[in-house]
Amino acid sequence: MSSFQPLIHSTYYLAAPLIIAISITAAGCLIALRLGKKQLKPGHGAFIVAASFIGAVLGAIAGGSSTSLGAALISGVLGVISTLLAYTLSKDSLRDWRHLTTYAIVVLLVSAFLGLLVGANYKAIRTASEVKIRLWQSYFDKVVLPTCEREMELRLSGNELPKNYVSQCAEIMKKLRTPTN
Repeated sequence: MSSFQPLIHSTYYLAAPLIIAISITAAGCLIALRLGKKQLKPGHGAFIVAASFIGAVLGAIAGGSSTSLGAALISGVLGVISTLLAYTLSKDSLRDWRHLTTYAIVVLLVSAFLGLLVGANYKAIRTASEVKIRLWQSYFDKVVLPTCEREMELRLSGNELPKNYVSQCAEIMKKLRTPTN
């Protein structure tokens, strides 16, 4: 079960908010399209959902990235996709999709923004977790390890421990074996 813990953690903080962001942006756009003058044709809804999905995932990658290169690369990809969508506005062969392109660009950018928020939140949670791990490692190195080493030195040297002495190493090892939240 512990091998699935990071997956469950990322589902709670990353996947679920992304699915909600994709659903909200795609649903809002599809509602606006249905209220418009043009009739939706087969494939239009899937196109809007795909644009929302791409924007949210790329935004989450950029927001959660620890390097500026990742954010710059994702921004470039969003620019290329937006340019490609804008190119379809000028094509006569894609006349049925022309009105949809502007909606797709808006959905792409709004979902990318929401993805950036989700990714930045996940990055902040990950950073806070890393700080806690470093603090625990420092505590272990400076307090726990020297305590256990001193106790082991006393036992190995043959000195008897006081009768009312409670083994610190045994208590520490017991706490380390039990998972805590």
